[in-house]
Amino acid sequence: MAVFRPTQSPTAEVRYVGIRARTRIEALYGPDQLRKFAVMQPARIANAMAEGVYAREIHELAAEFKGAELIERAAVLNLERSFQEVRRWSCGPIRWDIDLFLSSYDVDNLRSIIRVVFRGEDRALARSALIAAGSLTREKLDLFLEAKNVQEIADRLEPSPYAKAIRPLGVDESVTIGKVEDQMTRFYYDEALRRLRVLWGDIEPAHHYFGLLVDCANLRTAMGRRLRKEPQVDVKEWAIPCGWFFPPENLAKLDKPGTVETGFMENDRLKRFFGDMGQIWNEANPVERLELTLKRAQMIYLRRFAKIYPATQAALLEYFFRKRLEVDAMRLIARAQETRREAEIEKLLIVWA
Repeated sequence: MAVFRPTQSPTAEVRYVGIRARTRIEALYGPDQLRKFAVMQPARIANAMAEGVYAREIHELAAEFKGAELIERAAVLNLERSFQEVRRWSCGPIRWDIDLFLSSYDVDNLRSIIRVVFRGEDRALARSALIAAGSLTREKLDLFLEAKNVQEIADRLEPSPYAKAIRPLGVDESVTIGKVEDQMTRFYYDEALRRLRVLWGDIEPAHHYFGLLVDCANLRTAMGRRLRKEPQVDVKEWAIPCGWFFPPENLAKLDKPGTVETGFMENDRLKRFFGDMGQIWNEANPVERLELTLKRAQMIYLRRFAKIYPATQAALLEYFFRKRLEVDAMRLIARAQETRREAEIEKLLIVWA
């Protein structure tokens, strides 16, 4: 995992990185272009990608992969390279900021690998779904995928706190894969929030953005607990404090049926970012709807953040978020050619609206 260092308030270096990030945002595909891709055949999509920022990846991979797989692999590889390029042409304090955000990819990848190893699922398929944008390279992730069991993964993660969370899995029957994933997420945000004040100085919206990410993580955990029908416990056992919309005194509401729904319907501030989220728990696929709603909330916030603070890390945060959104859309479009999931594509494009 990355090591963190404190930064100062916005400097010339931060403004320089922000300007370059803004240039990259302008080169991203918008919803109109993605809708055009959605009705194209994979070969035409790949040709169009080869004429833009994905040219290098398409040309490198075209001899080995075709169709939807070429599109997916090129999109992921381009994201990995793009994020690492941003890190390379950043220096000093801002680079530690970037490491903080990209470390979330390490946690997501480890969660996926642990799930695959624990359940004995197809590891080759799992490898293609990983995004090596953090400090864990493809080679390091492959070593984790080769582990015989989750305890071996824990050994390789020592002395990281993630090892402590993983080790009981498969040994202690009370420890489920869902609880381990939730605990790993909490470890990440606990560390991030501990560094937040020195990392961002006096830029209050950045504090709020991380608080929004914490709220998103808590809502995912609450949804998982609700679907697994877990008994209500002290909120301190599962929730991450320091959220923006849900401060400690309100976190307990997330664990009680009915209170979240009522809270969202009665709070105008919540509606502004999350919409009519109170109905999500009653839908046929609440997890999918929740993820789209959380992405939409982040998009709204980052746009406002960037407008108010154009010469700060705002553009960098927005670029990281929107580039991932673009790649998710491209992967979904590639698979939709075979599974006919146009409706899912349109749902994802609503995030841009």
